[in-house]
Amino acid sequence: MKKLHYITAVTHNRESIFNNETACEIFFDQLREIKMLFPFKLFGYVLMPDHFNMLVRPHDGDAEKFLLRLRGLSARKIIDKFKADGFWNALLPLKVFRKRKHRFAVWQPKALVVDIFSRDFFEQKLNYIHMNPVRAGLCKHPSEWKWSSFNAYHGGESPIEVDSPD
Repeated sequence: MKKLHYITAVTHNRESIFNNETACEIFFDQLREIKMLFPFKLFGYVLMPDHFNMLVRPHDGDAEKFLLRLRGLSARKIIDKFKADGFWNALLPLKVFRKRKHRFAVWQPKALVVDIFSRDFFEQKLNYIHMNPVRAGLCKHPSEWKWSSFNAYHGGESPIEVDSPD
């Protein structure tokens, strides 16, 4: 059986890039595109101003490759959009250029990947994901946070469809 992973990725310098609705939409567009090209199961997610949490099972079982695709494509699209719209002040310059001489960043280089080993652990992480915006004071109830899978589990609208955990 392929592994199920809990993933957390943080923005560069914990900047609140995803306070920008366009950046959020780009993130979910890229997530949908990757799902079409490299199938995976998505069981839960939340996009916060400075990070995301996700419960995912990549088709090939490789969480690192999944992260590389998602963070790489979303960063490129967000940076290109901010440049095109003249939002240079929203870009996060790198002090030291990384590979390929990138000048700007969206994501921290490292992400947290935790294997999910039981149904109870899955439920704990899903609840953590859905309550994240409430704990952060961004809303009073998880149903109020647009960028979460909470509403997908409760019959509401969601930026991307989630797969059934059963």
